[in-house]
Amino acid sequence: GSFGPQLGHMVAVGHCMCLDSTGNIGRAQDPTNGSLARWAVRAGLCGLYRAHVDGLTLLEAPLDNGHKARCRHWPGLLQSSSIETWTACIPWQQNQIVVFGKTYDEPRLTAWFGPAYTYSSISWPATQIPVELGRINKLISNTLRCREFDAVLCNLYRNGQDAMGWHRDNEREIDPAMIASVSLGAERDFRIRQRSTRETWTVRLGHGDLLSMEHLQSDHEHALPRRAKVNGPRLNLTFRHFR
Repeated sequence: GSFGPQLGHMVAVGHCMCLDSTGNIGRAQDPTNGSLARWAVRAGLCGLYRAHVDGLTLLEAPLDNGHKARCRHWPGLLQSSSIETWTACIPWQQNQIVVFGKTYDEPRLTAWFGPAYTYSSISWPATQIPVELGRINKLISNTLRCREFDAVLCNLYRNGQDAMGWHRDNEREIDPAMIASVSLGAERDFRIRQRSTRETWTVRLGHGDLLSMEHLQSDHEHALPRRAKVNGPRLNLTFRHFR
């Protein structure tokens, strides 16, 4: 397949620590209470939004059902504190998957906030979206001109060996009209492939980038391939609407 534009860049961010009420570095305690327990993002998330950043359309194609498949990219739209802050705040989980009868650790850590949800034999209980992530939810919903999202799937790629294979976010609970992805940390290549023609697009997602996938789950699939030269972590927040 052909390769689309190589986009994205790293955005410099200010130093910020998350502290508990005593001024000590805290740790998430109860992810169900609507807040990342004992943590407060001191930078003020509303100040992290770069309203002047324009969206770039990476692909656009008509679908048989009358909708239009589209992928858009806002480089550096969201600036944040250091990735270490969010990595520490989120209660990560190491899930396992079964491939041809053998059990393996997923090559990434994950967390879920939203209604009860099951995919690839992994089940998540209902967990309220924390206030801190809710602020980002509001900002990107305004940018995309859609209603606020119902759920957030968090992925932590610890280095270039952590990855995600080709797949579609096509579970019946998920509304495919709009899925939004926020990237923090190391730059990584994100790939999209048309399932019939195998035409492929690659976008390099950097710190603070927003990517939208609109009606992109029927005819297209996406992946985050391994990259041997990437040593730093990448944190991905994927916002979804439930039907």
